Amino acid sequence: MSKRQALEPLEDVMDAPSPASKRARVDDADMQTPEPTNRAPTNGHLMSPRKEDLEKIDILGADAEEHEELEEAGALEEEDVDEDEDESAVTAPRRQRAPEAGYTDLYLDTIDRKVLDFDFEKLCSVTLSNINVYACLVCGKYFQGRGPKSQAYFHALDENHHVYVNMETKKVYVLPEGYEVTSKSLEDIKFVVDPRLSKAEVARLDKEPKVSWDLSNREYIPGFVGMNNIKANDYFNVVIQALSHVVPLRNYFMLEDLSSRPQLAQRFSTLVRKIWNPRAFKTHVSPHELLQEIALRSSKRFSLTEQSDPVDFMSWFLNNLHLAVGGSKTKPVSSIVQKVFQGTLKIESQEITARANVGDRLRFEDAAVKTEVTKFLVLTLDLPPAPLFQDALEKNIIPQVPLTTILSKYDGVRPQEKMKNRVRYRLMHPLPPCLLFHIKRFSKNKFVSERNPTIVTFPVQSLDMSPYVEPNPKEYPPGEPIWYDLVANITHEAVKKKDDSVEGEQDMKVWRVQLRDRSRDEWYGIQDLFVEKERGETLFTKESYVQPKITLYVDIVSPFGYIAFYALENFSVFKQCDVAYVPIFLGGLMKATGNRPPISIKNKDKWINLERQRWAKYFNIPISENAPPGFPINTISIGRVLAAISITHPQSLTSAISLFYQNFWVHYNEPTKPENLLAIVKTIVGSDEEANKVIELSKSEEGKRRLTENTEEAFREEAFGLPWFVATNSKGETERYWGVDHMGQLCDHLGFERPSGKGWKALL
Repeated sequence: MSKRQALEPLEDVMDAPSPASKRARVDDADMQTPEPTNRAPTNGHLMSPRKEDLEKIDILGADAEEHEELEEAGALEEEDVDEDEDESAVTAPRRQRAPEAGYTDLYLDTIDRKVLDFDFEKLCSVTLSNINVYACLVCGKYFQGRGPKSQAYFHALDENHHVYVNMETKKVYVLPEGYEVTSKSLEDIKFVVDPRLSKAEVARLDKEPKVSWDLSNREYIPGFVGMNNIKANDYFNVVIQALSHVVPLRNYFMLEDLSSRPQLAQRFSTLVRKIWNPRAFKTHVSPHELLQEIALRSSKRFSLTEQSDPVDFMSWFLNNLHLAVGGSKTKPVSSIVQKVFQGTLKIESQEITARANVGDRLRFEDAAVKTEVTKFLVLTLDLPPAPLFQDALEKNIIPQVPLTTILSKYDGVRPQEKMKNRVRYRLMHPLPPCLLFHIKRFSKNKFVSERNPTIVTFPVQSLDMSPYVEPNPKEYPPGEPIWYDLVANITHEAVKKKDDSVEGEQDMKVWRVQLRDRSRDEWYGIQDLFVEKERGETLFTKESYVQPKITLYVDIVSPFGYIAFYALENFSVFKQCDVAYVPIFLGGLMKATGNRPPISIKNKDKWINLERQRWAKYFNIPISENAPPGFPINTISIGRVLAAISITHPQSLTSAISLFYQNFWVHYNEPTKPENLLAIVKTIVGSDEEANKVIELSKSEEGKRRLTENTEEAFREEAFGLPWFVATNSKGETERYWGVDHMGQLCDHLGFERPSGKGWKALL
């Protein structure tokens, strides 16, 4: 190749400055190299610096190294970084103190609020450090720092994700430029990171009914949201949910500044504020941060992987929370925990002498009685022994006992035997604002753990505690009632689970909490992520047995699914249990199981049409004589609409299923046509705007995913066709049934008496 000529003579550019000149970190005078005294050539080697210069260089080098480490961790603010730092020939993107004019909202459109979850522990996803953590608002991951050598900085360059929020200061920055964003459009994210309500807003929580919507337009009530059961932390969930509804405790942790307190108090405060957050991005919270702190403080006695007793956990948690907010180990009523829950109990005891006969063992004698006054947080109530024998109908009687009966333990009159002593208890004035009752259901012997199924009936309002308190005219007028209202009720349900071990089926403990909404005077039951309304007069029935339940999987295309749905909705026998409907795509289920539609089988196609008419006639169910034109029709659009309704209007799902069935199997009105589909949805939700939202959701990835998940759930429940029933009786035993001809066996399993009628006599 020919040599390329230079553009200008070399001698003309000899004195030109370097394109990336470097300045020394110390003065030139300090770094001058002394000339050799003997003028000997150095052969290109630098001469050793003087001793004083060497010390100076070491000091400055150490300072620079420390400065770089702080900058790498992002611990230095931008104004602390030296603007006159050396720059390499290829420089990194220049850090900015503010956005360029006209670019204040740059990158904000890349924020994806649906992936943001600030409930988990704030640890860098690379270094696992909890120091100076930032959350990427594009992907939701946590990274440490924002300096030029930090993990967040590298993530911004590698993934092109530019917007980050500091989890401590709530400031939002754009990386790699490094400037802060002050846009008002980010206020909702900052609020979700650390939701805080004013004193006036907290005061209105129990007075004004409030309804909120999450990012997916799902309705929820602040304070009554699900809590994620990560593995086996349902015992933890119910306790935290109950404590978050104790008004003085809730208000304290929502309003007080606990930034100087231990992490246990800070994280509990954050979780309570998230439970009551009226602007949440999702309809549930995750207790991961608080669980991690509790596992650490309890030396893994309470963790998210092993189920514990809620009473043991509550006792440990309240005592440690008391210390975390500054309470004293010796001084009573020294924290908000003790001010709310701590009361005084008088215990009188007397040794049982050898001469006492059976009838007199519990009768106090004239001899000396030892009296002790102690503090309590939880009052334990004992149940009478459960019956050992069956009744005349060969069924174990589940006894019932009023709460006032087992509270008589504290009337100061009725004695009990404890070790070698007879004891009696009496509450003393003043009673705490809130009382914690523990109904002792479980007992252990050398072989097994036993559960007492006795039902305790109790009033939800106006429980008079005055009969159990020793009169004290100085504290409270004698004879005046002391009223208490129920705030929360933690219940236990024993559910049978299949086990391949020698013992066979085992009881699985399921914990659930019932909470009162004071603003509406309504009750809600919460089990992990599931929230449902309950009747106040039947709260106590949840303590001893599982409410019978039927789950029916539905697809409008199935005529026998329609018959089953009609029967569950219209026969009074099924009013005794909870019924849930789950829309699925039957075609997808058939494909997953390798099943064939009956209409594709020769001869069976004619028989199946006749069979549906027979069963409809037996049960007096309206149905068209002829199948819809072109049957079977692809009903996936209807399935997705029903799945969308189950998200946005779950209370209207049953009505929606019924209306679609009528338009398909009673009077065929082509419900799969878009205009007809929209008209039916409008009838259900009440307006064009709401109907369009449902249709749009049904076409979105979320709507499609919900129908797919429902179909996969039916497959896991061993379904291969419709109608498919999953039934759980009051003993917690679950069975599965296929076809309307098995509804008789369904009733038998649930313990219901079969109705009379021609159709029921024809069942298996």
